[in-house]
Amino acid sequence: MKLTEELQGLWRHAGDPHFLQWLLEAVSVVGVAAGTLLGVVSMFFSDIRLRTLALIILALSALSVIPCQKQRAKAPPAGAARAMVEKTAATRKETSWVYYTLAGFAVGALLSRGQGRIGTVLLVTSLFGGAYVTIFGLWLHSQDMGGPPPKPVKAAKPAAAGQR
Repeated sequence: MKLTEELQGLWRHAGDPHFLQWLLEAVSVVGVAAGTLLGVVSMFFSDIRLRTLALIILALSALSVIPCQKQRAKAPPAGAARAMVEKTAATRKETSWVYYTLAGFAVGALLSRGQGRIGTVLLVTSLFGGAYVTIFGLWLHSQDMGGPPPKPVKAAKPAAAGQR
């Protein structure tokens, strides 16, 4: 069966540091974005269970940078892009405090249940912080790929016959 072969191949990759690093980097960005969106929805509907779930997702996703950095250290880059990847790895390590701060605000909001003045401030700070960390994480991913994509170049119009 094709599916079982694919699952066995996936299982073999589960111990590969490059694969785990790639997977955990996506968790940090997508998880924070999902937690932020869920948190906004929970505020709109005033649902405490949804808010709790959003804050747990935010905190866990932000803390996923810890194992991601460990996997990045185990899987040094190879090839021509080594210098660029090492530079972005240093940037990620220097700026990991952004993720830890978000996790701290999310845990604080979780412990206060997002109620009262302090809880509301922590909740709103967690949601704005989640939006910022999502954008920041996307920027870090673009740096891993060598910067933003190039701007499209407009094609020159061909000269009409007889004009020079």
